[in-house]
Amino acid sequence: MKEKLQGTLPAYLKIERPERKNRQVEKMLRAFQYNLTALSFVALLVGLYLIYNMMALSVVRRRVEIATLRALGATPVMVAGVFFLEAGLIGAAGSGLGILLGTGFAQAALDAVSLTVNNLYVASHARDVEFPWEETGPYFLLGMGLSFVSALIPAWDAATTSPARVMRVGSYDLKLFRGSGRLNRWALVSAGLAALCSQLPPIGGFPYFGFLAVFLLILAFSLFSPSALLLARALLHRPFKLWFGGEGLIACMNLSQNVGRNCLAVSALAIAFMMVVSMSIMVHSFRQTVTVWIGETLKADLFGRVAGGRDTDYRTTLPAEGAETLKGLPGVAAVDLFRAIDIAYNDQPAVLATGDFSVLSAHGHLLIKAGTPARELASRLVNENRAIVSESFSLKHEVSVGDTLRLDTPAGRLALTIAAVYHDYSRERGYIVIDRSIFLEHYRDSAINSFVIYLSDKSLLENVRKHVLDTLGTDIHLILRSNRELKKDVLDVFDKTFAITYSLEIIAAVVAVLGLFNTLVSLILERRREIGILRFLGAYREQVKKMIYIEAGLLGGIGAVLGLVAGFLVSYLLIFVINKQSFGWTIQVHHPAGFIVIATALFLAIALLAGHTPARMAARLNPREAVRVG
Repeated sequence: MKEKLQGTLPAYLKIERPERKNRQVEKMLRAFQYNLTALSFVALLVGLYLIYNMMALSVVRRRVEIATLRALGATPVMVAGVFFLEAGLIGAAGSGLGILLGTGFAQAALDAVSLTVNNLYVASHARDVEFPWEETGPYFLLGMGLSFVSALIPAWDAATTSPARVMRVGSYDLKLFRGSGRLNRWALVSAGLAALCSQLPPIGGFPYFGFLAVFLLILAFSLFSPSALLLARALLHRPFKLWFGGEGLIACMNLSQNVGRNCLAVSALAIAFMMVVSMSIMVHSFRQTVTVWIGETLKADLFGRVAGGRDTDYRTTLPAEGAETLKGLPGVAAVDLFRAIDIAYNDQPAVLATGDFSVLSAHGHLLIKAGTPARELASRLVNENRAIVSESFSLKHEVSVGDTLRLDTPAGRLALTIAAVYHDYSRERGYIVIDRSIFLEHYRDSAINSFVIYLSDKSLLENVRKHVLDTLGTDIHLILRSNRELKKDVLDVFDKTFAITYSLEIIAAVVAVLGLFNTLVSLILERRREIGILRFLGAYREQVKKMIYIEAGLLGGIGAVLGLVAGFLVSYLLIFVINKQSFGWTIQVHHPAGFIVIATALFLAIALLAGHTPARMAARLNPREAVRVG
């Protein structure tokens, strides 16, 4: 049937099954979908650390019970099994609750994601969440599986607990950590592999190696965190003794105790802060780049289009004749007519756009990446079989200045020579732009999607707007925006597009702070005897609280420093590797210094807040009971 239909239609029309169209759209959306999924998994990774801390705290609380069970004949496997089952129950409850909450929050996420899809990819009309409950099994098993993984080290710790050692008075002696050169070497290897992966090309248009580089970088900083704790202790114990007295010295020296637990709390904090820093740099850089782009590109004074759909929905048209009459209005210097159609090029979606290059060269402006300068485009493209292409189209189809594009049109095959590549951030699929004279010759369709008006006198803007609406608005529902209004709308869309990433950052930060809270509580339980001895030696409750606050601040500060360094590195991977390979956009780096300073201060404040309850718990310990029972 496809062959029969194709035989009855002109050559420039192609018959395709809906499934093929859907596959093209899915392929186009894949990078965006995987980017969001990768961010979700970073938040899940932070949750992994949280479950580890929770299970470690459970082991600490029950150390005497574990020793009693071992003394009564329980095998290490049985003891480990108890904590694995507990982790499984926590994972089952958390996964079930996560699925329920996820379906609820999905409606809010759908609105943000739909906005991005409509503006960058393809027109969609998703309004309600459709979640097949019968497919929840993999998500449920993933949550339980990660819970089991998180319980490995605490379960091993419980299984290897020595009954004789724990049952002694003053039981759990703290372990001092002297550092591990092997961990540092593995951290360097992981960082080197990340650098190597960042140089590798995408596979099928998707930056698999870019995401692997981010994961390896996170792993490298996690492996380096024990040495970061020891380095902080070595550098800060003298200044902290001078600034905070004995409490500061003890808090610094405690960094070398229970390094395994401390470094996981620091790693979770570092990953969460890394997300905040890297995404803020990437989003700020992208926003500043788009701001510069629209400031340089959108030079017209008025922008008109038919109401209905979005700015990138090219299915709605209006007659060109009415817009042509606007050239004679008082105060109008020039009118540029725009038309675009969605096409397929090399079996991938693209946009063929057309405008009047004589007007564009005289009044407008394009940010040219390579090829003919913007002011000379009229001499090269008007009445010539030449085109300019957007940067994303150039990278996606591996074409550049001087290459030839071949399109099937109603007037036959059209061969276009690429005259320039320009920067564009409006649609991911990419643009081929030709002069309107060539479009009319080969497509024989004079309708337009929109028009722009350049004024000879800016003060006449409102008068011209009224004349345009009076001229065209009687028969057509027209949207007519000024330059300032359009720029504001573009930036509003941009901000709404990235709203979902902020929610993922908040989730990761909250989970990381909970991990720090659990770490501090478990450390206090393990140091009960030490705190009791300090009280017997004359330490006041306020001094004990001060020591815990300083320790919370130290852990938060170390996590913030590691996260800050990692965030800068990951932001460069996001901008120059993942974004470049996924969307084909060049983004100029801009650092939001003010936001980063405020975020760092807020992060430290939250870390101190996480130490509030543990500090009060430590201050309320009964010294006699703490010394008698470890």
